[in-house]
Amino acid sequence: MDKEKRERPEKKGWRKGTVAEFLGLSPKEEAEIERRLEQERARDDNDR
Repeated sequence: MDKEKRERPEKKGWRKGTVAEFLGLSPKEEAEIERRLEQERARDDNDR
């Protein structure tokens, strides 16, 4: 993607960021979600 296409949304007020920033999560909340996702991934790997 060329530079102009990447910058176009930012000029219209869009921002780049993380899901945690978008949802307004604290670091503690973000860590809890990551922990739960890891547990689910481990369960999925064990089910195969």
